[in-house]
Amino acid sequence: MLYVDGMYGVMRHNETIQWLYTLVASKFRLVQKTALKLLLVFVDYVETNCLLLVEAVAAVDTTIKGTYILINARFYVLQTKSS
Repeated sequence: MLYVDGMYGVMRHNETIQWLYTLVASKFRLVQKTALKLLLVFVDYVETNCLLLVEAVAAVDTTIKGTYILINARFYVLQTKSS
């Protein structure tokens, strides 16, 4: 079940998207998978949410020295198989 008001609230609050993005690098597998699923639901909700996710990724990655470190970690999570 999707709560429309909640989704619009997330769309207006980029810090929430940034927080979900940072959770993908968690050391806990369940947290990683849940954050990825929530980000996928967010992106699938409206096409323009892709741009909001890109902005959030750019904001998080530029605050950390060495851009693209986190995004590489995310792709590593996607490539690894569940045990």
